[in-house]
Amino acid sequence: MVRVERLDSRIQVLILDELRACWLIRDKKNILIESGYPKDANDIFSGLDKLSLKPEDIDFLALTHIHIDHAGGAAFLAKENPGLKIFVHEKGAKHLIDPVRIMDSVKKAYQDKSLKIGEMLKIHLEEMVVTVFCAFTTF
Repeated sequence: MVRVERLDSRIQVLILDELRACWLIRDKKNILIESGYPKDANDIFSGLDKLSLKPEDIDFLALTHIHIDHAGGAAFLAKENPGLKIFVHEKGAKHLIDPVRIMDSVKKAYQDKSLKIGEMLKIHLEEMVVTVFCAFTTF
């Protein structure tokens, strides 16, 4: 069950378990950072409800990276909110649109436990996915 904590007047955290969370920034636009495992979608919706929000109230979803515990629920949110814009690194965008490779890797890594985290769905409206490029330099 999701737990919601308010950090300040604009930032809330939806705590999915002891290791994973989604961050909600509320301002002129609502930004959700991360989407958890596919199985977490209902918990995220419940957390939003606790904050008097619906999935369609989220303007942007930002994914830090494409691993299933961070991006697995993206399509569930997109399905409930066709106006959503999903920001993801340019190398991860193709995996949101076609998550077969991710799910193959998950099944190999998680084996029988992969059924417990759910199946990552594809984003059907490619225009929802906005690619970003992050360049890190070393000093």
